[in-house]
Amino acid sequence: MLPDRWLSGPISRRQSAIVGVIVVTVLVATPSVLFGLVAVGGDAVPGSGGVEAGDYTVTYEENATSGHTPTIDLGDDEVFASQQSGVIVVSDDREIWTVGVHEEVLEHKGDATVEVGGIGWSETVHAERTGWEVLGNGTAYVVDLEANGETTRSFESEPVRAATRIDGHTIHVVPATDGFRLRVSRDGSRIGEAAIPNADETTRAGEVRFTTREGDAGVRVFATIDGTTVQIAEREEYSTGDDSNRIDLV
Repeated sequence: MLPDRWLSGPISRRQSAIVGVIVVTVLVATPSVLFGLVAVGGDAVPGSGGVEAGDYTVTYEENATSGHTPTIDLGDDEVFASQQSGVIVVSDDREIWTVGVHEEVLEHKGDATVEVGGIGWSETVHAERTGWEVLGNGTAYVVDLEANGETTRSFESEPVRAATRIDGHTIHVVPATDGFRLRVSRDGSRIGEAAIPNADETTRAGEVRFTTREGDAGVRVFATIDGTTVQIAEREEYSTGDDSNRIDLV
């Protein structure tokens, strides 16, 4: 409560500044307090592609629910039930569930490094995204996590269908353990599948010939059949710069 003399007459500029600092401090601290009053559930680690870093698990997932439950009744469980996408850091021992790198950041930068630790130790986990923007219908992508010299495939998106059809053929870009593949179907039946070729190379899947071309506009994949050529996908490009994303969780 403010002193009575502050309320009984004109407030000086210095007093106003102090009040402003108090208000801002409360507004900034309140969200941290609210989300600190939670316990991590036993199934808090989403997906199956997590890597261990000390007593933390780091993983990548889309639309993951935090698994947070309030330790006191705050009257609005929906605050803790929101879905999050990105590099997720979980520690049951420390009752921590947080998004280390948001999906949009990794999509823009392509990679990021998360550092976690405790008293006297720290470990890093490097996340790398690779993807293909499929013409007219979203992006097929994967996320790999590197920790302790080992790389783990943490996430693969669903196959993405190209909006363009060629001579009745439907083409999907499919994430795979060895890269990305092109799946060709017609009338609901799969005809063939092949890996996306390297730049300036060609491959075939069924009746469709696929060619990858690299130019000033980027790396693009084209499908050709009976003299007709259409673009299928373009490789994601990422911004350059500092890729670190330090999380001090002690």
